[in-house]
Amino acid sequence: GERRIEVEGPLTAPYLVMGFPAPEASAPSAPAHEILWTLLVGGVASRLYAMLVEGKSLALDLETFRVGTRVPGRQFLGVTVSPRRRIGRVEQAIREELARIVEQGPTAAERERALNQRLASHAHHLESVAGRAELLARALVIQRDPDALAAYPTRLGNVSLEDIRHAAETAFGAGGWTVGALNPQHRRVSNPRSP
Repeated sequence: GERRIEVEGPLTAPYLVMGFPAPEASAPSAPAHEILWTLLVGGVASRLYAMLVEGKSLALDLETFRVGTRVPGRQFLGVTVSPRRRIGRVEQAIREELARIVEQGPTAAERERALNQRLASHAHHLESVAGRAELLARALVIQRDPDALAAYPTRLGNVSLEDIRHAAETAFGAGGWTVGALNPQHRRVSNPRSP
């Protein structure tokens, strides 16, 4: 089932975080999940950014991060909510968009854009010694496959629209969500007494 938590803290804006099931990095479905998250959150043309930030002005910014890669883990979506907007409204808009991608899948243009973003990021990492070391370590330690580094572009390129839709169904349709609402603490304003 779904787990929820609400917390108040020293924040300047409300923050919504949603966690979803994610496969281990070596799973056959991992490349489809990578492309799925890139088309949802990868830049200003991504589905969620275009809808939440540019379209409905519900959010100031959003990010995604992964916890757990050697074993099945969680993919998190973090959203800084716009002033005078409610977390519940932002969450509802996200739920509607995630349901839409489960039902309809992505477009071919979204797949192509996300694929190009992932391949460009991979090529950029290969340009430096540190980047190559990071990718090689990921292949050896996390994926447990020394050939994973060289096979990465092919694995991504083989991801179909149906693979992405299935990844969305696995992440968003099966339950197991974690939702956290972090709200700014209410500040008490003291009224100084006049003499």
